[in-house]
Amino acid sequence: LAVGQTLLVTVRCRTRDIAILRAVGMTPQQARTVVLTQSLVYAVTGLLVGIPIGLASGRALWRVAADIMPLRYEPPTAVWALLLLVPAGLVAAIALSAAPGRRAARLPLADVLRAE
Repeated sequence: LAVGQTLLVTVRCRTRDIAILRAVGMTPQQARTVVLTQSLVYAVTGLLVGIPIGLASGRALWRVAADIMPLRYEPPTAVWALLLLVPAGLVAAIALSAAPGRRAARLPLADVLRAE
């Protein structure tokens, strides 16, 4: 949801810049691609940083919990969850970029540039 909100705010704040680029030749499809690329960069960065941090902190917290309780510690391995997490994150990023991309592609160029 943070990625979707960020994309909406970015398109809203950069309306003038997008309109200028569209006026000098950027196609609506290219405007959508810009938003999609930004969304995928956010998602890939989040996955590259979040997965290792999540694994490390999860294992550390589970070790603490296992030490408190009379449990034998075995590091959890959720390979299937990791394999599903990456495609799910990328699909979510693509889906979240649809509305802001549509807004960027359908900007009323004359109105935006006239307001400047």
